[in-house]
Amino acid sequence: MDSRLTSEQLEMRRALREVLTDACPPSVVRAQWNPDAPSVVTTKLWQRLRELGLFGVLASQEIGGMGGNEVDLAVLLAECGRFAVPGPLIETMAVGVPAAAELPGETVADVLSGALVVTAAPAGAGWFAEADTAALFVQVSGGELAMAEAEDVRVGARRETIDRSVRHFEVTGGAWRAIAGSDGERAGNRATLAVAAQLIGLADRMISMTVDYVQVRAQFGKAIGTQQAVKHHLATALIALEHARPVVYRAAYSVAFAEPNARRDVSFAKVYAHRSAALAARVALQCHGAIGYSWEHDLNLWMKRVWALAPAWGTVAAHEAVVAAAVLDGAPS
Repeated sequence: MDSRLTSEQLEMRRALREVLTDACPPSVVRAQWNPDAPSVVTTKLWQRLRELGLFGVLASQEIGGMGGNEVDLAVLLAECGRFAVPGPLIETMAVGVPAAAELPGETVADVLSGALVVTAAPAGAGWFAEADTAALFVQVSGGELAMAEAEDVRVGARRETIDRSVRHFEVTGGAWRAIAGSDGERAGNRATLAVAAQLIGLADRMISMTVDYVQVRAQFGKAIGTQQAVKHHLATALIALEHARPVVYRAAYSVAFAEPNARRDVSFAKVYAHRSAALAARVALQCHGAIGYSWEHDLNLWMKRVWALAPAWGTVAAHEAVVAAAVLDGAPS
């Protein structure tokens, strides 16, 4: 396969970066940490992203979407990761909109227009992003997707996580109804892929952030970036990212074209992307020193997003087990 991005994908990424540079500076991410902040789905940022057509990347053009595939999804979500965009992006773009497209009537059009908020979670998770503002809830399992409306479920207390820019709430009960013809396994693969894509974007930004910092932070009259040890740390993080990026795009291709090893490839992408992002976070913190973990510095926002995504849509250990089983099952006896 040709792993190079097309000119259309590069232009899509450029346009999104331009919007996010203006609409999602670190101050916007930081503001969402305020427990009294309004849901991000009611903010100008969310409106800008909706107007850009971001949420409909996997929806057909006939119903107002981009008509893209999972490779396009990975490109866009990696860029969102670079900016640590708050809110239920994975739930909306990777699961919610494709699920709504399976429903009769104008449901998907209402989701794309912002009239309805949709959220999603793995079956049995017990909590959903932005549940207090969602109108539609989607559960993902290996079979068909299940859906419930807001009046069918009970939204409980907010669930605190290390990354408070994405709000989660306990959800119980519910008259869950199967979405006929839906593919739960593919939806789960999309969600996991979306996590991996965000992780490589986060890693990219943390490395860039640290490169900028070590060029101005001086010790003993010299920028610390001139020290060989610092250069080696950053080079190691960059190499890990450059190894992870094609793994993520290969997984996106496998999902887009329904290849038989899509689940293995997606799990491999989650493992590699997390390793890359975790290493980038560790190197960034080491190069910044204690200030990198302080509330005053933006780096802590990116690091905590990485740590919050580690267990999202399957723990790293669970995905390592999927890859190991695929390799061992195919190994000669």
